[in-house]
Amino acid sequence: MGSWRLYKYICHPDVAIDLGTANTRLYVLDRGLVAEEPSRVGAGEENWFDTRAEQDTAPLKGGVVNDIDATARLLGRLLRRIHRLGLIKPRALVCAPSDASPEERFKLVEAVRRTGISKVQVLPEPLASAVGAGIDITLPYGQMLVDIGDGVTDVAVIRSRKLILTRAVRRAGSDLRRALQRFVRERKNLFLAADEADRLVREHGALGEACPWRSLPAVAFDASAGPVRIDLACEEVFAAMAPVLGEIVDTVCRAMEALSAETAVEVAESGISLCGGGACLRGIDRLIARKTSIAVKLIANPMRATIDGAGEILTVARQTELWETGWNDAPGFGE
Repeated sequence: MGSWRLYKYICHPDVAIDLGTANTRLYVLDRGLVAEEPSRVGAGEENWFDTRAEQDTAPLKGGVVNDIDATARLLGRLLRRIHRLGLIKPRALVCAPSDASPEERFKLVEAVRRTGISKVQVLPEPLASAVGAGIDITLPYGQMLVDIGDGVTDVAVIRSRKLILTRAVRRAGSDLRRALQRFVRERKNLFLAADEADRLVREHGALGEACPWRSLPAVAFDASAGPVRIDLACEEVFAAMAPVLGEIVDTVCRAMEALSAETAVEVAESGISLCGGGACLRGIDRLIARKTSIAVKLIANPMRATIDGAGEILTVARQTELWETGWNDAPGFGE
């Protein structure tokens, strides 16, 4: 007991990090989730390692690090919440999309290391999400997870603790908003704010016939007249969203087509688990089920599946060789 207390005194706790395009979440070993904030750094904010933050920045794009310095500022602000003056620096388990390139993983690791982290292991995001979704990844048959985030849709099939197949597309929730904004700009010569576009996407849902109204009221901006009220026909909203929804669903279908006949049957029997912020879009589960002819289940707390799973894996990592070996057998990792 005494040695454990000494260890806790001299060591920073290990952390798990879910760096998302929209939100970043921080899990601390033995404390749980301690931070959940938008993935942005604001102009003039206090900076833990550099007193200047030049502009309001979105550090991530498409689920991966776009700006190393801004990402380090964001993480540094969150890591200050640990509030422990340990002599030994913490280790970090950080999640990345399954299609992250070596360069993208390097940027991620570099951003995390700049916060003072001593060791970084990159974890395939769908593996963490599967654990957080309550999937028993030890089972000896294929199980499919679809993680629709804000910047990337990740599809994975898991068997016996391994990702046996992954497919990802850099299309997700933010692309639905931008598609609607682009439609309003091109067709009506008006600007639609991101928050308003997000509201319209959520109210409409993923299924065209699911819209119970003939039109959706919105507030847009005219370059000369300022704010104006408009009505968008449900058919217009669906037409704007359809290409992005099509890419998301096609990615799931292509993953199914790439499976062996035996594994495809296993997935059909176990069903598809759906998580991520984009999974909350009304009707997206039915759309995927309709296109694949496989039952789709929206998990509980879909937006926190990745960080919940990373936290569980972090707890196990304390007693395993994860910090030395990582997840080099995962598709797309360790290449």
